[in-house]
Amino acid sequence: MNEAVIPGAGDLILSGPAADVEAVKEVMKRYAWSLDMCDWERLETCFAPDILFETSDMGRHEGARALIAQFQTRTVRVPVRRHSIATPYVRVEGDRAEFTAYILNTRYRPRAPGGEFFMAGGYYRNSFKRTADGWKITNLRFEGLFVEGNTRMNPAAAPAPYYPVMKGLADAGWGGATVPAVPGASNIAQVRDLVFGMARAADARSTGDVEAAFTPEAAGDVAGSGEVKGAAALAAALCPPGGPAWTMHFLTNDKISVVGDTADFGVYVYRITPGAQGEANTHAGGVMVGTARRTEAGWRIAECRTHILWTRGVPLYEDPLVRRQDIAAAAKKLWANEDRRERGTVQEEILALHWKYTWSFDLNDPAQNTQVFADDVEVSITLDQIVRHFGRHDWITANLAGRNRQMVTLHYVTNPIVTHMYNPDLAEIRTYVMTRRTAPGDPGPVMIAGGHYRAVAQRIDGQWKYVIFQFVRSHGAFE
Repeated sequence: MNEAVIPGAGDLILSGPAADVEAVKEVMKRYAWSLDMCDWERLETCFAPDILFETSDMGRHEGARALIAQFQTRTVRVPVRRHSIATPYVRVEGDRAEFTAYILNTRYRPRAPGGEFFMAGGYYRNSFKRTADGWKITNLRFEGLFVEGNTRMNPAAAPAPYYPVMKGLADAGWGGATVPAVPGASNIAQVRDLVFGMARAADARSTGDVEAAFTPEAAGDVAGSGEVKGAAALAAALCPPGGPAWTMHFLTNDKISVVGDTADFGVYVYRITPGAQGEANTHAGGVMVGTARRTEAGWRIAECRTHILWTRGVPLYEDPLVRRQDIAAAAKKLWANEDRRERGTVQEEILALHWKYTWSFDLNDPAQNTQVFADDVEVSITLDQIVRHFGRHDWITANLAGRNRQMVTLHYVTNPIVTHMYNPDLAEIRTYVMTRRTAPGDPGPVMIAGGHYRAVAQRIDGQWKYVIFQFVRSHGAFE
């Protein structure tokens, strides 16, 4: 049941534990898409028949059919749902595996009494087993960290009591520098796991694990408190004593460029922390950029900087173009080595194309944005059920004009599924996307919108480019 892209000559092919890791991730993506689209038959293919379901908001249920029946009663009254999964880690041991990740559950219902928007967040810690039909979820566990917005939109038949499943983030395996690299994993995957593991360890207040992610002489500004030098100092900045009860670093859009023993990386950051009693949670976002180096102990972070671009409820008084220019200068490293960077699997290459699109779009970089499209690309954008069609030149002109309105926009892309078409040089990608947008001096709330991309990429002269590019917006709202 696991989908894969047909490899072509020279493509990196995963095997063994590395292939298992990706297969488990694919099951979780299929789970999220099937649940949100009410594809109950496909959803059942993700589960072992005797699955145990334990969540802090829905209680405990046993059996695939019983679980699907629960989902059916909870989803029918909410037309738009998005289970966005990010910052994942998979540990495989033989025919068993464990998956941990963060999740944002957003719901939107037009003209709903009490508000149109709802969001909940937390983390998964799910168990899998290998079967003749692929990997199956045997235990699906979810621990909620927050709910906000119109909680009446939660379509449960009755209010569910809080049912603690895990003790906290430290109770979930996170992976990272203290865990051996997965045999057969690409360097791109190893650097990604290192960066994600560092962030998850920081959220779990595992100072020793955070410190292990950095080289001894590492430097950067990781917490907005100024330049810090040394692995211990960086870990202390990320795990301050007396900090919030929990922190959730939702990392997406990971662009990684490996050349020899050096890797430049950039990821989008969506950070959520609990508010004081009676106050709203803090939502902020931006990008994290840095450099990792290969050492005798494996990949380690040598430089890391986080740039926060927006904070909910805080207007931007300075020109956001200045912020974008600072980040663009750091992001140039990601593009400078494009011709000589190490190639990954077909899936990693298609995702690299997609990340290049989002980064160049949000940073208003027309030179890089132009490169992701074939000359004869067909673009269609659906907003409020109105479909607009573009050619390559008109689309690039239109979207860059939007960025020049001095808005800060970040497109957080999650749940990417890459599948083959009918030959090794054609592939389809489908993803969720959540957009955060604000403007300088705007005292109002941050806009949040959601939807999905569907695109077809073709390998042309050795380079992947989009030949079909579609975006459908499912909702737009202000918080």
